[in-house]
Amino acid sequence: AETMVGEALTALWYEDLSGDPVYHALAQAQRDYMLGGNPWGVSFVNNVGTVWPHHPHHQIAELTNSELVGFWDEGPATLAQFLAQNITLSGEDIYAAFQSEEAVYHDDVEDYTTNEPTISMNATGLALAAWYAPP
Repeated sequence: AETMVGEALTALWYEDLSGDPVYHALAQAQRDYMLGGNPWGVSFVNNVGTVWPHHPHHQIAELTNSELVGFWDEGPATLAQFLAQNITLSGEDIYAAFQSEEAVYHDDVEDYTTNEPTISMNATGLALAAWYAPP
C-alpha cells in the first residue's frame, strides 16, 4: 500500500508541475482505496471511515488495548509475500472471503506484513493527506 500512496503522490506532483491532469483520477482512486474503497471495506487509516484496523501489529497498542488514532496501516500484500513470512494469525481470518493471490489483508496483531503502522507508510500517508488539505 505504501507504493500505492507513493504512486498517488507522484501523479499529483506530475499534475502540479506539468499542469496535465491525466493522472488525477488515478491519484484519487489510490487515495479512495486506502480510505476504504477496497475489497475488505477497510480504511487503512485508524479512526477514519467506519471500519479501520483495531488490532495492529504494534506493541504499545496491544499491551494497552488502545487505539492509535490517525496511524496509516501498511495495508495489503500479495499472498506470496504474506505466506513467505510464515505468520500464524492469532484468530480467525474475518476477511477470508475477500483474500486473493494478488492481495490479502488481516486485522490481526500477528500480521506485520499487512497490519503494521510503519514509519514509511505514515510518512507517505501524511503527505497524501496534506495534499488534499484545504490551503
